[in-house]
Amino acid sequence: MPDPADHLLAVLDALPAAQRTAVERELAATARRASAGELAVDTAHDAGNGVFAVLGLVDLLLADAEPGSKAAAQLELVRQTVVELWDDLRVLVEFARDEPEPAPATVFEDAVRGALTIVRQGAGRRLELVERYPDEPLSVACGANAVRQAAVHLLGAARDAAATTRVLEVEVARETPGAAVLRVRPAGAESLGTVVARRIATDHGGSLERSPDGLLLRLPLVE
Repeated sequence: MPDPADHLLAVLDALPAAQRTAVERELAATARRASAGELAVDTAHDAGNGVFAVLGLVDLLLADAEPGSKAAAQLELVRQTVVELWDDLRVLVEFARDEPEPAPATVFEDAVRGALTIVRQGAGRRLELVERYPDEPLSVACGANAVRQAAVHLLGAARDAAATTRVLEVEVARETPGAAVLRVRPAGAESLGTVVARRIATDHGGSLERSPDGLLLRLPLVE
């Protein structure tokens, strides 16, 4: 079997110089993000012990605090803040972890919300997020982590494209026949991330297309 690295080098060598440079830069950035993800997983495991120690201490202090007092309210705020930070970190860990087997079904909008948690951390307060979700859950034939990965790539492209409008629109909806769609606006430029998202979609019987309405990720529903 040919070495994938040799094949990639051959493809790069065949590109015009300017295009090859752009692709190499994006590959380097992707490699940096992958390394950062691996470090985040290792750090999260170590941080977990500290988080649970802090929560245990807060619970002990709450047991001694007078209910309704200022001290009790402050401790509750500390506890809530630590739990929220841990939830965000856990989402990052799940995103970086490989899924051993594809899940039979995933609630589509839950996985998209998980992707938004990751994108929010990168966007900070710079963007207004407009989110729309269906009234009833949509189950798709794709593992949760695969959906999150595809959504993160699309949302990342849209986040970069929204630098002028400062608005990022995300919509999850049922589409006839038998598909769920994630619509992200603005579409953003074609990138390695969108290529990866398209591969995830097609591997699971779906599609990714660019339209005037933005980027559309479709996955088959599990009825």
